[in-house]
Amino acid sequence: MLIVGVTGGMGAGKSTVAEFLATLGAEVIDVDALGRQIIEPGGTAVSAVVARFGDSVSGSDGGINRAALASIVFDDEEQLTALEEISHPAINELLDRRVETIREPNTIVVYDMAVLVESRLGYANTHPYEVVVVVEAPIPDRLNRLETHRGVSQEDALARIESQASDEERRSVAQFVIANGGDLVSLAAAVDELWKAERELVTSEDKALEMHNEALQKLVGETVLTGDKAIESMTSKTAEFAAKQASRKLVIDQKKRELDDDMIAHANAQVVAAAAEIKEQQAKKCEDRLAQEEMTKSKNKEKAELVRSKLHAEIQSLEAVLAE
Repeated sequence: MLIVGVTGGMGAGKSTVAEFLATLGAEVIDVDALGRQIIEPGGTAVSAVVARFGDSVSGSDGGINRAALASIVFDDEEQLTALEEISHPAINELLDRRVETIREPNTIVVYDMAVLVESRLGYANTHPYEVVVVVEAPIPDRLNRLETHRGVSQEDALARIESQASDEERRSVAQFVIANGGDLVSLAAAVDELWKAERELVTSEDKALEMHNEALQKLVGETVLTGDKAIESMTSKTAEFAAKQASRKLVIDQKKRELDDDMIAHANAQVVAAAAEIKEQQAKKCEDRLAQEEMTKSKNKEKAELVRSKLHAEIQSLEAVLAE
């Protein structure tokens, strides 16, 4: 099993990436939805939130009035921290429960989460994410998406984006970065490459675990025969397994470089295609302008011939008069 944390700022498209991964076979867990679940009627954090923030945040349905709670913690770092101290452990507990229901050992689990680098969500739990995928997009694209799809004004959206972690902060913890500045076809292609890399990581992890288990089984037999030798062998096998785990990180780093190279190549191809299109458009404009100039010259020539013919006729007429 491989657990992947997918994150990104507002409007970057992290949930779209998570949806694409789900269609490829990933088990996606919406961490933001779990955050809402814990304060719904019967939620595990309801009583603790009411105890900390008072009855004013208690909803008529037995859950938490989210608007009332938001009015308390908004722009108040101390109150927000107090809420996170209650909500984040509760969310992590739900995450672990969900992961433990997954029986297929080769499953890729995706934590779809807005707040990753800013918190211990999905990490300070029994089943933490092992790989981080950051989804990025240009600010103008993000603002347009938020306004078009969520009805958030660009001014409000920009203020929210600026209150979140920066792209640089997210990149600092990422193994993979998905650039979502193009169309859905390009994004789907990037996610396909990501999926291939993640599948290879699952395979390498399974192989390392298999070797580790084989080593442990062998050590059990050696313990019965020779105590000191078993200890010496265990030390060696532990170091071997640690080396395998380190090699897994190298695989992750290599896949990240390959994916980055693919994205750069794709971007370069788009630039070349755009340049060719611009060149073609310029050539067409040039041809049109030359054709227009030729047409103008032709018309001017016709006018000149007409004037010359008129003058010639007038001269002949004048000469005839003089001859009389």
